[in-house]
Amino acid sequence: MASTKRAADFTGKQAEKLAAQHAEEQAARAASVAMVTAAAVKADQEPVDYSAGPTQVVADDGETVIEVKQSNVKIRVNTTLEQLTFGKDNHYDFEEGREYVVPQALADHLEEKGLLWH
Repeated sequence: MASTKRAADFTGKQAEKLAAQHAEEQAARAASVAMVTAAAVKADQEPVDYSAGPTQVVADDGETVIEVKQSNVKIRVNTTLEQLTFGKDNHYDFEEGREYVVPQALADHLEEKGLLWH
């Protein structure tokens, strides 16, 4: 049952009038917030790609270039790790429970330390 305001209740009448005028705008904003939230949830569910792809290594003679191909695996860590260093200039951040695509060597290292979900 809709409440009706007395004719002398100016503030109540103005509040009803403004609520009716802005109801559509508020519904549109609520839908917009729901879409942004859904996009954020979807982004959190996609695996983070830390796979570096083929790595080029220059041999000691300075001329020979050796391309090392590495396989990548999906992992999930069991604890949050910040600024994990693996190899030269390779720093990684991991969130507990989130899925990551990493080189096999990094996955083996984390497995050896007991930091992966099973």
